Amino acid sequence: RKIKFEKTKFINEETIFKGKIGRIRDIKIHKNGDLYLLSDKGEIWRMHKWKKYLFLQVKPREIS
Repeated sequence: RKIKFEKTKFINEETIFKGKIGRIRDIKIHKNGDLYLLSDKGEIWRMHKWKKYLFLQVKPREIS
């Protein structure tokens, strides 16, 4: 979920991965800034910036 606040005031909430990944069980941050997400299905997803937008890509179980 993406939750937006201005100071302490709640602004809005958006579900951004609904139906795509499933429940996220673990998150790791790579030294280059990429996020690695482990789903409850055992899949590993990588999130990285591409022209200012976040892009999700399925990765094999090995991370290099």
